[in-house]
Amino acid sequence: MAIAVRTNMALNNLNKCRRFEKDFLLTGTPDKLKEQQDSFADLEDELDTIEALAKKDGNTKMIEDIAKIHPLVATYEKNFETLAAAPEFERMALAPKVSEAARAAEPVLENFYNEVQDRANNFTVAAKDRAKLMGRLALGLGAIAMLIGAALAFFMGRSISATLKQVSSSLNEGAEQVAAAAGEISSSSQTLAEGASEQAAAVEETSASLEEVGAMIKQDADNAHQADSLMKEANTVIMNADESMKKLTTSMQEISAASAQTQKIVKTIDEIAFQTNLLALNAAVEAARAGEAGAGFAVVADEVRNLAMRAAEAAKNTSNLIEGTMQKVNTGSALVKETSESFNVAAESTTRIATIISEIAGAVSQQANAINQVTKAIHEIDSVTQGNAAAAEESASAAEELNAQAEMMKGSVGHLLEMVGGAAGSSSVRTEDKKLKRPPTPALTSARKTTAPAKKALPPAPKPAPAQRAKPEDIIPMGDEFEDF
Repeated sequence: MAIAVRTNMALNNLNKCRRFEKDFLLTGTPDKLKEQQDSFADLEDELDTIEALAKKDGNTKMIEDIAKIHPLVATYEKNFETLAAAPEFERMALAPKVSEAARAAEPVLENFYNEVQDRANNFTVAAKDRAKLMGRLALGLGAIAMLIGAALAFFMGRSISATLKQVSSSLNEGAEQVAAAAGEISSSSQTLAEGASEQAAAVEETSASLEEVGAMIKQDADNAHQADSLMKEANTVIMNADESMKKLTTSMQEISAASAQTQKIVKTIDEIAFQTNLLALNAAVEAARAGEAGAGFAVVADEVRNLAMRAAEAAKNTSNLIEGTMQKVNTGSALVKETSESFNVAAESTTRIATIISEIAGAVSQQANAINQVTKAIHEIDSVTQGNAAAAEESASAAEELNAQAEMMKGSVGHLLEMVGGAAGSSSVRTEDKKLKRPPTPALTSARKTTAPAKKALPPAPKPAPAQRAKPEDIIPMGDEFEDF
């Protein structure tokens, strides 16, 4: 069928080639040439596809026919390319050759299409015949199957009663075991729920305590940071004071040096006064030798001597004052030096204290972070514990429901035995039910007394359905499995 479709498409492409050939001869435009070339390409692709399908089917005759069509189409395409490449005035002379090549390819491709179409029709007819035959076979097999099913139903009906009794007995025992297990699960789940509730309360108390500790540590961290800031400020003040003391020491040393220079100058003045006194004394001696002629000079020499003595006395007093000042300056310098050394020690101590306080602040911050992480972990544990408590309560509720379902199944098994074995089976089942019936487990209540969200009250366990007369098809739907028989 696929080869027939492809062959039809190849014929359509060949017809397109003939139409575009005529259009190109009439117009000579490049777009018509492009359409003709595209049609040739599509035709070659279809022929290649047909050849591939024929090879896949192993049809030797189709492969040979396609091998004959390929060169005819190639000749047609080659002649058209020659016509398209020729000047416009020569194209009409080459047109008959192109048409002849096309007419040579058309009947061969049409014959191939007809053969493929005939083969497809024959295949369709054969398929219809096979379908009719299969329909007849199906009817025959269906009749045989119905006969076999009737026979099987007859023989199975005789043995199904005993089998149902065995199955009912097994179901009854299984229901009793399920009921007992459900009771144990319910009790265990209740105990687990109470324990989980108590654990959740303890976890919440621990979480509250950790939050208080975390708040205290955070406050300590803030205080440590403030102390660190104050110590840094105090260290800065002490460093500034130490620097000022160093400058004061330098200034005192400069004053001491200036006083020493002044003392030297005063000493020089004292020496000059002493020399002046000697000169005045010599002048007085010389004036006395001169007699009356040197009397005036003697007066002058006497006055100069008096001035020299006064200058010497003043220089001596100034020297004493400067010496006292230098002693006081030296004493002040020593005190300033001691004060500077004390400030240095205080600065070093303050620096060490600031470092220790900074380390304390960092450690307290780390402790605060650790407490926060522990608090988060406790909250997560609290959430998990609450989830466990809820899951335990749900498990208890599910166990109660399972117990109720087991009781219902025991009732259904009793009805089944009553249907199969009559009154004897029914009375025996009722006797066993009375012996093995368990009291219902009391509904769980939430045992938690914490700040956690309150749990919803558990729904009451469903009560067993009242006994009703069951129909056979309600317990064992035999129509679903044996309706074909």
